[in-house]
Amino acid sequence: MSAIELDQHDAHTGDAFWRDRARLADLARRTARRHALPAGAALVVGAVLRLLWLGDTSFLGDQAQLLALGRSAADHHAFILTGIPSSIGSLNLPASTWLYAPFALLGGPLGATIFTALANILAIALLYAIAARYLSRRAGFAAALLYATASGPVHYARFIWQQNLLAPVVLLLFWVILLAVVERRHGWLGWSVLLWGVATALHPTAAPLLGLIAVALAFTWRDLRRRDLAWAAVALVALFGPTALWEALSHGYDLVGAQHFSQGHTVFDTWALTYLLQLMQPATAQAYGASSFYVAIGRGVAVLGAVIAALLIAAQVWLVATLAAPWLRRAGAGWVAPARTALADARWRVALLLALWEALPLTFMLRHSRSVEPHYLLVLLPAAYLTIGAALAWASLWLPRALARRLQMQPRRLALIALVALVAMVGSVSATQTVGVVGELATIHSGAFDALTLPLHYGTPLSSEQAALAALQTATRGLHANAAIASTRVQQEPLGYLNATSAASRAATDYISEGCLALPAASARAPLVTLATPGSTAAQLLPQIQGARPIGSIAVQGGAPYLLYAIAPGASGGGERAIATPASSGAPQPAAYVYTSASSAGAALTIRWVGAPTLQANQSTAVSYWYGADPRTAPIAEYTFSAQPLNAQGQPIGAPLTTVCARLAWSQQLSVITTMRVPTALATGGQVVSWRVSAQMAPAEAIRPTLGPLALETGAITFGPQRPLGQPVTFAVP
Repeated sequence: MSAIELDQHDAHTGDAFWRDRARLADLARRTARRHALPAGAALVVGAVLRLLWLGDTSFLGDQAQLLALGRSAADHHAFILTGIPSSIGSLNLPASTWLYAPFALLGGPLGATIFTALANILAIALLYAIAARYLSRRAGFAAALLYATASGPVHYARFIWQQNLLAPVVLLLFWVILLAVVERRHGWLGWSVLLWGVATALHPTAAPLLGLIAVALAFTWRDLRRRDLAWAAVALVALFGPTALWEALSHGYDLVGAQHFSQGHTVFDTWALTYLLQLMQPATAQAYGASSFYVAIGRGVAVLGAVIAALLIAAQVWLVATLAAPWLRRAGAGWVAPARTALADARWRVALLLALWEALPLTFMLRHSRSVEPHYLLVLLPAAYLTIGAALAWASLWLPRALARRLQMQPRRLALIALVALVAMVGSVSATQTVGVVGELATIHSGAFDALTLPLHYGTPLSSEQAALAALQTATRGLHANAAIASTRVQQEPLGYLNATSAASRAATDYISEGCLALPAASARAPLVTLATPGSTAAQLLPQIQGARPIGSIAVQGGAPYLLYAIAPGASGGGERAIATPASSGAPQPAAYVYTSASSAGAALTIRWVGAPTLQANQSTAVSYWYGADPRTAPIAEYTFSAQPLNAQGQPIGAPLTTVCARLAWSQQLSVITTMRVPTALATGGQVVSWRVSAQMAPAEAIRPTLGPLALETGAITFGPQRPLGQPVTFAVP
């Protein structure tokens, strides 16, 4: 070919290239216009509901632990090897902590909450894209808008939790499998295994979705290449290798919990179906308490529950009918020919995969050895809405054709009526759902509710916790005092983490409620400002302390106010009697006691302990952030205090009384008050003439193994072994 001919060829090729580009750009613009309204409506409404008043998010123990693990790993320059403890005691896989780790340093709880919400907004877009691509635009519109405005998906998108990230992951997994089964794309296996592994790491209820990959392999095994298998193996090693390494290094740390879980008694029930409906229906009128702001709204949207249930049942009937249609159309033709027809139909394959997505997790949830929880159903919730969207779209196309023959009307007019009816129905249901969800969010934001343990919202909102800590810090600065947080077990981890990571924090001592109250020691140079949460022992005992005065309260959304007390150095219980103790023992000693034999709560023995134990923190195993204390000032430990009643001959009477002050960072500036309830028989029998008291401690340690020069961070926190502190002390009770 001559130079002139080459130039002409290049010019022609270039023109074709630009013409094709122009066509593609025009096609993209027309496609965007077609999808802009249905997809945009779902995305805008869904985004508003997931981001509105996001500061009211729940922030409890699991949320604090997810961030604490990431922050601790950054401090120790360690690789995160495990997740946080699961409900059965074993450690979760580390995928969720990897995803949330950046927010431990950047953005904190609110940043991590926004990330969770954005991930679930992405799920709405994926839901629409999958439905529109493989079913129809109508199916995408219905599925995405109904999902975007439903109560369950909204609330689980608004707080930090590992399974709250499931929706976009399982939708991506489903899309990759559809690319393989429907479009016969190559290279899908590695991506599907990776996404399945991430979903399973977020929650084990996703593990049965491995069946979808098996079905996809049955359809496409002839197209597999060696590199596909290699990519899948790499994905498995990357996701499950750290857990295998942890079990090897820890000698099977999690095997006991897993074995105990597997040996539970198996039962069959339908709680999974009940919870699925609860997630899809509006919250009940009484969900936030009988006197809550939501009651009137809940009654108004209650009728929608029956509509949602009917849509779900109708969608499942449509799905079964779609799968059975090839055999019903060719009755008497055996099963081979209809099977070939079905397998060749792309829409039938989509329906099969949808049915498996719903059925596989449910099979394990209907028959189980551990109680099913509502959040277990998050793994199949997108599939339920895809099925509803597909059924509604099919009905809007089938009904006009069926009625046109009977009513002898123009099919186009009936098709338009059916389309308008579909839009009106989906729009009205979604609008009603939106009213209900906004009512719930407004109720939480206003604080006008009286229930804190709900399926979709539980615990003190983050905004209230932050306001309480800000008030504590303000009072501390104003009085030039030290700070302490006296909380219940539920609130200790979130308040402790927020306190430890606050820029204005003064490293408050954090402790919980089992008979324990911290007071400033007589040698302390500054008073102590204590934030006491409702239900804690401190909230009960502080009014009885001489030298303690209330200085304010902090309003809490949906709960009793937090209390602020200023406590002077050397404060003590009213009516204390001194106890002779050895000097310079180097261990906690009882300094004084109060014995109350007549009270509405019964007899009680209250002891004030002085002399914090000498305990040097091992920085390689120190627990930081998890419970809020600074291990460099006072390592965290669990303290057990015992009181053995004695008779006149000094012989023990029955078993000793015990109380636990758990997760206490006991500094030299604090004394500790413990309270033990005395049984009525001991209090009234007249046999007890003295008490022998003692203390034990179990230091907290974080398990951080090493692999050569590589430091590893885990979610394993242990307390123990128990060790005695000093010698028992005996004192007489007059």
